[in-house]
Parts: sequence; structure tokens; C-alpha cells
Amino acid sequence: MGRGTKPTILFNLVMVNETEKYMECPCCGYLTVEGHGDICKICFWEYDGFVGYKSHILSDMNGMTIEEAQIYFYNIGACSEKFLKYVIPIEARKYYRHSDDN
Repeated sequence: MGRGTKPTILFNLVMVNETEKYMECPCCGYLTVEGHGDICKICFWEYDGFVGYKSHILSDMNGMTIEEAQIYFYNIGACSEKFLKYVIPIEARKYYRHSDDN
């Protein structure tokens, strides 16, 4: 990328009114995954249909449990430090619906 060139945005916003088809991410609670193998844009957890929402079971796809990933998410904003550069910025998360939203 040349000097003065705007960076390309690498994620698509899922507007609040389009979330009906999405399930809650077991790590961060945002409605961002459609099924097995989808990666959450908010925390970068790869949805593991074999683990589902069982927080204490090791996910082979993620190399950790949901409980471990949640600790990372609440402390640094991603399920792992190595994924921080891929997640949606905090200020853009308002465009996504969280499971706690009414």
C-alpha cells in the first residue's frame, strides 16, 4: 500500500436488522455466526459445532476452551492476542447485535 492510500476494510458490517440468521457466538455473545466453522468477526472464535456452547470442553478448532477464550475477550477484545488485528474495532461493534440486546 502506497503512502497516503486508504486501507481496505477487510470486514463486512452486519447491520442490526440483518441478524435474524445469525447465532450467538459462544465466546463474545454477539450474533455473528451461522454455523460450524464460521469465524466471529467480533472476537475471532471459530464456531465449533462439536463443542457448541460447552464452556469447559477443549475446542480442537480453536486450541482452547470457550471459558479461556472468554477471559481473553473480556481482557483484550479477542479470543486470543494473535487475533487482535482481525477483529472488528470496538467503536464499530455498535452495528452488531449482542445476545443481551432487547
